[in-house]
Amino acid sequence: MLARMLKSSGLFEKKEQKNADRTKEKLIFPKVYYRNTKEILYLTVPTDGMNWHDHFQKIAKTFEEMYIADFMDEQKEMGFTTYSLMIDVISKRINSSDCMVTNGQVKLMDGGVWDYAEVPHMLVVGGTDGGKTYFLLTPIQALIKDGTVDICDPKEADLKDLHDL
Repeated sequence: MLARMLKSSGLFEKKEQKNADRTKEKLIFPKVYYRNTKEILYLTVPTDGMNWHDHFQKIAKTFEEMYIADFMDEQKEMGFTTYSLMIDVISKRINSSDCMVTNGQVKLMDGGVWDYAEVPHMLVVGGTDGGKTYFLLTPIQALIKDGTVDICDPKEADLKDLHDL
């Protein structure tokens, strides 16, 4: 699938190899490295200022759609960028009763936690009726069991009734 994407996007070079009786065309693809664990897919692409540098700088969304995954991180090193994507996210969903607080972290899904001790702020975005409020109620329910939860709802709409938690 990765090679087909590279070819259909024109991310290759053509070289001609001339023989005594015919000319043969050879396709040369950029070095793209693929590695995955049970939960994470790592894709490393060249960002060395050469032909496809700009394209590979913006390829995370394409990888998300290709592998039905969620973009997690981007690590840059000399000449390469590694994209980390969480794979099989639908099967990693948990019930709200399984969302628990442990050691300053809230389990949001199998393989995914919010470390609120390290990163105390959360931004949840999405379209209208996309499930943002429902999502927020789950970690709030888990956090209430652990301590006090301060809720700020500037619209005074969806979370207004929870102000006394």
